[in-house]
Amino acid sequence: MVRTSRPSRFAIACYWAQHERRFVCDLNEPECFACGYWNERWDDKKSPSERWDRSRLERAHIIADSIGGSCEVQNFLLLCRQCHREAPMTNSRELMLAWARNREAHISKIFREFKFALPRAGVTEQDIEKLDALDYKTFASAFKKHLRRRQFDRHPHQFGLLGDCDAAAWICRDFITSYQSKMRKNA
Repeated sequence: MVRTSRPSRFAIACYWAQHERRFVCDLNEPECFACGYWNERWDDKKSPSERWDRSRLERAHIIADSIGGSCEVQNFLLLCRQCHREAPMTNSRELMLAWARNREAHISKIFREFKFALPRAGVTEQDIEKLDALDYKTFASAFKKHLRRRQFDRHPHQFGLLGDCDAAAWICRDFITSYQSKMRKNA
């Protein structure tokens, strides 16, 4: 009997957990099979199946149904919206799997983009070196206070790694400027 409906996200995750650990390292943590994108909202106290099925990961055909792909579990990957949009449309299972295995990690892409956004916001290497001199607790405490003072913690999108890198760079510049001003006053 040929399956006509798509399998659940959890069924897809279970299949790949047994067949390729590269895609599913931990059944308790839903993430994009290609880039590793995850969202902290998916990490609640529900069961793993509820986490996967609640995730916003898209069920992507390895071989699209429009070109002869099936709705069997082994013909699906779970991808974030961006990876699904950029995935190759192919009739080659091997090509699609190779693409997914070699996709740039989401966090690497964020850091790369952030690295280029900082100079656009006027943040110099010297600014970063001054922050590097701070111990983590001092930095984290000062940065959190700054975000609260600017009310970024109340913004519906909140500041985070998953946001716009240019906006994050300007927030960092604002913090650095404020922190340097405070240090000059205390000196």
